[in-house]
Amino acid sequence: HEGKVGVYPGDRTTVIGIPTRGAIRVEALIAWRKLRHPLNAKVSEMFIVGAEVGHARNGIVERVLADAPDTKYILWLDDDVVPPPDGWLQLIDDLRHGYRIGSGLYPGKQSSGLQTTAFFPDRGVTPVDYHALWPDDPDPFNAPLGSAYTKDWKPGDLIDVDATLTGFMLVEVSVFREVKPPWFVSVNRVAPDGSGYALTEDAYFCLKAREKGIRIGCDTGILCGHVQDGEVLRWPSDWHPG
Repeated sequence: HEGKVGVYPGDRTTVIGIPTRGAIRVEALIAWRKLRHPLNAKVSEMFIVGAEVGHARNGIVERVLADAPDTKYILWLDDDVVPPPDGWLQLIDDLRHGYRIGSGLYPGKQSSGLQTTAFFPDRGVTPVDYHALWPDDPDPFNAPLGSAYTKDWKPGDLIDVDATLTGFMLVEVSVFREVKPPWFVSVNRVAPDGSGYALTEDAYFCLKAREKGIRIGCDTGILCGHVQDGEVLRWPSDWHPG
């Protein structure tokens, strides 16, 4: 037979990108050690410590493109996110369904209760017009941003999203060649009338990718924990949308 026995089909070379302020949560570290790696994949870790998170992510991407250009994926891990052991393998499988960015789902740090950490498309929310509010912005983009919570899916579904957080996200490195840098920018803007608009650096990246027609999937079966004040926030066993 042709081929090599025992070699995982396709290139799965991965850099795990970890921006951190320097304090990695023990719960997250234990979960990372339990992550199942793709068979026979070359894997390395890259940390940037102490930088603003957007700058750190941009720095990791720049180093991958310059020093490891043959890398297939960047797996983003946040220092306070607790992924399930098979989450990485699930994300690789998800990207076989036409997605080039995929993420798990985890509860946001909200005092009002559990919130999804993904933005869903076309839910009737009026788009923000960057060009009208900030015509001199060097990196304006104009993309529809859906609601942060929607009811028309069930746990376990793999769904299209406009944006999702990078706490546990797999990205094809080729995406960073198609999307112009800076890839990650924390946006805080105030218009002359006093209204404002803000985006986390990861939502900014996702919306720029969506402008290029790149599909983003959120796997609602990959339920991660999120460490807050020494407690791991998790979805309740009977959780469901709505």
